[in-house]
Amino acid sequence: MFTRDAAVVLQDTTITRSVTSDSGGGLFVESDGGPLEIVDSVFDQCEAKDGGGSVFVLGAGEVLLHGTAITRSVASGSGGGLFVESDAGTINITNALFDQCHAEGA
Repeated sequence: MFTRDAAVVLQDTTITRSVTSDSGGGLFVESDGGPLEIVDSVFDQCEAKDGGGSVFVLGAGEVLLHGTAITRSVASGSGGGLFVESDAGTINITNALFDQCHAEGA
């Protein structure tokens, strides 16, 4: 899933075995400050050839992960399960699980 310059809310969503030749195996968000909320969701067995095996976020104002599991995800670059690059906001992770995620790059 790819989105640009929009507020994104995922709730009770499951993304499984999603692969990309770029970044964000399950979700790629590029934003000029809009929020990203992922609540009670699962990303499992996602893979990115660059960064963010499951989720890649570039520029979001606020990133909220609550009650979300990111498991068995791989990135050839950085951020095995989650990669966030933002100067604009905060990252708030509560009751989340990261399990068996790894990044093969720096």
